[in-house]
Amino acid sequence: MPLLADLLTEHRERVAGLNRAVASQLDIASDGLHRLRGRLQRLHLDRQIRQETQAIAWLRQRLTQSTQNRLQEASQHCQLLQQKLISLDPAAVLRRGYAVIRQTNGAVARSSIELTPGQELTVQLAQGQAKVIVSEILDTMQANQALDRQS
Repeated sequence: MPLLADLLTEHRERVAGLNRAVASQLDIASDGLHRLRGRLQRLHLDRQIRQETQAIAWLRQRLTQSTQNRLQEASQHCQLLQQKLISLDPAAVLRRGYAVIRQTNGAVARSSIELTPGQELTVQLAQGQAKVIVSEILDTMQANQALDRQS
């Protein structure tokens, strides 16, 4: 029969071995848990990065559309201003059949009140100029009637 002391020693060795095995398994499980926790955290970060990337792409698309719209509006405004500028070009006005009448000092004659009979004027046409002498000044009513008769 084995001695009680030997049995107790064997038992203690088995308990110590069992403790070591349990501790080892606990360490392995703890390492696995730690790895899983890290993966879970990275998964959340990956999801956040993916969401932020989508948000940035959406904002970039909105910015691009907004910029294109503003550019198109500015281009249309520029074309409108260019058309206005063309229509206001003095040479274009002359090409439509109008003339500019200048006094001898170079000032533009804007009213018949500024003129006197016998005064020399320069008439600027679309192509060329002509010197004229005022022979008669019609009052505004007579000038309007003369224009009506020509129409």
